[in-house]
Amino acid sequence: MKMLIPDLTVEEQLREFDLWVTPTTHEIQDTQKYETELKSIQFILHALGPATNEFEDREHCNPDNVAATIINLIEKEVRSVEGYEAKFAEASKLVESFCSLMFLVTGKADNAIKCRFPVYLSNTVRRTNYPFISIRSGKVKVQNRDLPRVLKQDLIAKLIGNCLVCATESDELSFLHDEAIWLLKTYISVILADEKSADQFWILGKNYFLIRSEYPGKESALLAPLIVFKVKGSVSASGGHIPEDLMRDHFRAWGLNPGIDYNTEDVVVSFTSNGTAGEVSGDKTRAYDFVIPYQVEGWPQRLFVQCQVYAGDSGSVSHKVVDQTTSSRTKTIESYPDARFIEYLDGAGYFSSLNGDLSHMLSMGSTHSFVQIRSINIRLRREFQDIGFLTPLEVEVTLLASEDKTESAIKAELERQGYATEEVNRVLTNMAISKLLERSNGQLMVQPLRENYARRILLLDIIVEIGEKLGVEDQSGLVLVPGYGINYGTTMAKLSAGVSKYAPGAEIDVPSFGADISLLSVEGQIILR
Repeated sequence: MKMLIPDLTVEEQLREFDLWVTPTTHEIQDTQKYETELKSIQFILHALGPATNEFEDREHCNPDNVAATIINLIEKEVRSVEGYEAKFAEASKLVESFCSLMFLVTGKADNAIKCRFPVYLSNTVRRTNYPFISIRSGKVKVQNRDLPRVLKQDLIAKLIGNCLVCATESDELSFLHDEAIWLLKTYISVILADEKSADQFWILGKNYFLIRSEYPGKESALLAPLIVFKVKGSVSASGGHIPEDLMRDHFRAWGLNPGIDYNTEDVVVSFTSNGTAGEVSGDKTRAYDFVIPYQVEGWPQRLFVQCQVYAGDSGSVSHKVVDQTTSSRTKTIESYPDARFIEYLDGAGYFSSLNGDLSHMLSMGSTHSFVQIRSINIRLRREFQDIGFLTPLEVEVTLLASEDKTESAIKAELERQGYATEEVNRVLTNMAISKLLERSNGQLMVQPLRENYARRILLLDIIVEIGEKLGVEDQSGLVLVPGYGINYGTTMAKLSAGVSKYAPGAEIDVPSFGADISLLSVEGQIILR
């Protein structure tokens, strides 16, 4: 259904933002990176448990005992792996997991140890050579070489892992087992050189097993703060793409084709010295998260979408984006006169400390509109509608709502909504090719697997169609939607009547209606009051 674009003041948009804000897109402990790190640390601890009598006392945690345990664990694990390269990788991964545990419990870092360890080898141990392994034409070559002046964790892991793999594969190279133990034991000695670090290692291990014994399943809570601290940098960096991934999930649900209807990577617009668009070179560039339609022919007008989601106070980054936006848009318009700029904004940061930046972005004359995570299905869809870019989802929604489901009737209805005949034909042809539409007795049908989703979107559209500004303090049984200011929606009773009026062909029964409303609420696309 065609949605009208309201004329909202900046203040009204800000109030809507506050109501529909998504504070954060992820918690560190819910990420794959956190889970992977936790499992690797626990794997090492569980291996050390029997060897140290569950960290009974500090003497059990001496470097000799710990090194021998880790070496035996690695040799056991690599025996079940096929191929030298795979064995090397598995052995190195296990050594790195152990190193991660040591750094976590002591608070020390690879950045410092990589420099201090070579000094210790040179001045205290007085040994700086070690067997380096190489494989040429399927043959293992061992060569004693001087260790470099910088020994990073990953290199230590590789040196130890390679020796252990070769020791397990050849009796002639079994001496490398002792070399690996020597290097790991010496490395541990440097990390646990001071009494406090040794105590931290022992106490954490001991308490881990005490909690595991008395409160099974809760032992990971002891490790959680340490792991969060370790991975938060990399999680924050990778988490910056989550909002974009969420939007692409919507695009796929709308039936759009990646790489054609929408881009799968940032679109870089470069500008030559005279301001015209050109190839990426030494000239200034601007990357847009989405340019839509992307590679569909015949579209002079495009939506340029930039994503800025801040869960916290990222002031310096946010201020810089605001400063750069005006100039980059000016350059973009010189090359794409019909460009329409949409800001994809969300997060607790914009609600609080960055609220001034949010206001600034919405106040810019070139900002056509904004969209939040929870309002994509309304705010962004209506921008597609407004430029006449038809999606398969709009066809499905129209088809569900219509009593006459013949192709000619659906085409006529889409054209009545403002879509060009050529655009309607393009999308219907593509839907037929991709089997998004089914035909029976001269009528079109929504693919069964997509019907439930299309029906929920239809309900959103009906709420938009019959909705009005509500005084929520005076009523109950309300359903609110974003995109039209704060507290816009209707009553459940009016929505039920609206389905009969605006979607006579939908045949939405009571159980389906209730399930759809419940799921829309759980997903945050509507608010029930």
